Amino acid sequence: ALKLAQKAAEKNLQNPVVGLYRSMAKEVPKVLSIFDIDMEPSEARSKIRSHFTANAHVKDERVKEILIAKGYMELEETLMQWKQKAQLMRIFEGVENTWSPTVETSIPSPKTVTDELEVMRGIDDGNDYGDVGGYGKGVIIERG
Repeated sequence: ALKLAQKAAEKNLQNPVVGLYRSMAKEVPKVLSIFDIDMEPSEARSKIRSHFTANAHVKDERVKEILIAKGYMELEETLMQWKQKAQLMRIFEGVENTWSPTVETSIPSPKTVTDELEVMRGIDDGNDYGDVGGYGKGVIIERG
């Protein structure tokens, strides 16, 4: 195993973020070749740089350490080919999770807190379900 994070920690770099970026930038041509990604290395490096600049606002040292460790883990997993091409393409192309449910609900949106409670308890839609023991819908109560 490469254990890049341990090697970087042993080097005791003055700026570990720069060390991580340099490690990633150095491996870009190899990664593009291994995964057969049709992209210029300069373009891939700029995409990687954008991920670094997205976290530039982080000031807490503990959070920085975690992000750096995660970055080294991502690099190691990529070099060991534990990732799939689609996972790398999400990083390089910035593909977001576009899944959204298509099922439409017939429950009207509540206007007030009272309306919301009535919808949650099933009172508003006239069914025979009730709220027994805090479990919500699902228990039939016989009304007499």
